[in-house]
Amino acid sequence: MQRVFFICVLLCTSLSNISLANVKSTGTPQIKNYTQTTIPAGSQSWMITYDQYGMVYFANNDGVLSFDGISWQLFPCLIEHW
Repeated sequence: MQRVFFICVLLCTSLSNISLANVKSTGTPQIKNYTQTTIPAGSQSWMITYDQYGMVYFANNDGVLSFDGISWQLFPCLIEHW
């Protein structure tokens, strides 16, 4: 009788772990963090916008930073900081 009980408990816990693993990924956004060594600009951004083509633009301390989902490009400031 103990053996049947042990098998039932083992089966229930293993099935619950499998179902919990599926719940964690459902509805969770994919987030990717970029370090300062990855981005060719300053450490502080002030404003973010995007266009109809999917490009994202950041007003950064070093200029305007664009991101197309794969690579970053910096358009440096032409005027020196005050």
